[in-house]
Amino acid sequence: MAEARGCSREKAEEALERVMVAKALDQTQMLAIIEQLGEIQPNLVVLDNLSIPFMPMFTNNNLAAAFAAGSRVVQALRKISTATYPPPAILTTSNLRSGRDLEPAPALGGVFRGLADTRVLMSRVDATTLQADIVRGLTGSCNYSLGKLGVT
Repeated sequence: MAEARGCSREKAEEALERVMVAKALDQTQMLAIIEQLGEIQPNLVVLDNLSIPFMPMFTNNNLAAAFAAGSRVVQALRKISTATYPPPAILTTSNLRSGRDLEPAPALGGVFRGLADTRVLMSRVDATTLQADIVRGLTGSCNYSLGKLGVT
């Protein structure tokens, strides 16, 4: 994608060399990884599909543990944003479909309450168009497409 936008292969590879990836299979691993981020002082933190490590607690009907673990994750992320200067941008995603009143389902809205300053609900309009609606924070909506050049 970077090359399609006119960036040289060398510059694209140089940028990719700065990317660090960690995979957490449960909430304990996720918390340990987040706590290590303060030492690295990143510019951007992306937690892709934040809900997956917590799903076993829901399927085993252990909501108290899910809320406790979720609270620790939120606190650790807030600690990173206050301990580093400038604070990193933190992007979290969840692939769960929204439930009643646009809250994440099942019950993860309560687990991660206070994590997001802005919450965006992304949905497919048709075969080529997607829509992003801000459902927490300032209001807004836009349609977009994903293609060879990225988001348009």
